[in-house]
Amino acid sequence: AVASLGCTIGTFLALTSTTFREDSVVSGTAVFVMYGLGMGSLVVFLTIATALAKTSVARGLRRLLPHVHRISAVLLLASGAYVAYYGFYEIRIRDDIRRDPIVDYFNEWQGDVTNWVADVGPARLGVLLALAIAATVAVPVINRRRRHDRVS
Repeated sequence: AVASLGCTIGTFLALTSTTFREDSVVSGTAVFVMYGLGMGSLVVFLTIATALAKTSVARGLRRLLPHVHRISAVLLLASGAYVAYYGFYEIRIRDDIRRDPIVDYFNEWQGDVTNWVADVGPARLGVLLALAIAATVAVPVINRRRRHDRVS
């Protein structure tokens, strides 16, 4: 969690600071707590999955490991390029250029995701994520029991 702080602090501050400014203190605190619970649940999930499924998780990660640097490099370059482009867009706003197809596309996409989350609702989304985490943890445990039963 501490190691990922450098990657997540920008998103964390952007989310929590805007809610404290626009909404009530209670709403801002709720966003702060929910963000912390979300990040914490991810770390807990990864820890439990690793502990319960050492061999299958390790095997899967070993297969993925040679590609991680390339994948992360592509994602980092793409996000950096967008941030630089968005900075250029912000500078052009001063010149009264308000429309940009790339920025508009990502703003619409963000709006669609936000609307989807609002339509699904936080409770249902939380249950769906909890079920997904439970299934991810349960599959290796079930497979391990099956292998153990075959050996016995």
